[in-house]
Amino acid sequence: MRATLAWFAHLQKPNGSLNAVPFWNLVETTRNARIVDEPGWAPIDLQLLMAYQWAAEMEEALGLRGLSQDYRQAEAQLRATIPALYLDPSRKMFGETPEKKLFSQASNALAILTGLVPPAEAKAWAERTLDDPSLEKSGLYFRYYVHAAANAAGAGDRFLDQTGAMAAHAGQRLHYVGRVRHQ
Repeated sequence: MRATLAWFAHLQKPNGSLNAVPFWNLVETTRNARIVDEPGWAPIDLQLLMAYQWAAEMEEALGLRGLSQDYRQAEAQLRATIPALYLDPSRKMFGETPEKKLFSQASNALAILTGLVPPAEAKAWAERTLDDPSLEKSGLYFRYYVHAAANAAGAGDRFLDQTGAMAAHAGQRLHYVGRVRHQ
């Protein structure tokens, strides 16, 4: 884990957001694939934030407070950077890129799970994430995070409403939204 996080750390910009990662970055959706090779993509930054949070908790539990503090500092930086880059306050949603032209269930589910959405707003945020037809819908794999976010936000009773979509995905060809750095 430490080596993996160190590898990603060398790809971070001074604000903590990731530069273009030199491999395929995958977040599945049910729409057509998009390949983008610029830095600044919310799902990847949010997954890195989540990894730093988990790493800090693990190192703390192991008694390695120095490492835990290092990860907490990286976490704090991303907690400040991600909303500044991706949050659209008028929509109360996180966009996929700093331009905020595209929005997805993936980014907003991860924002809930990482605690970027205030607890008092989390349930309404989760319901928007589930119901807003303009959002890129998550495919079968990433639905786990959507359901986990809804549950964490107090909207877990919506799970059965969502299982129909999961069954439909099983019979469809899934599409992938990815970013690849062309070399």
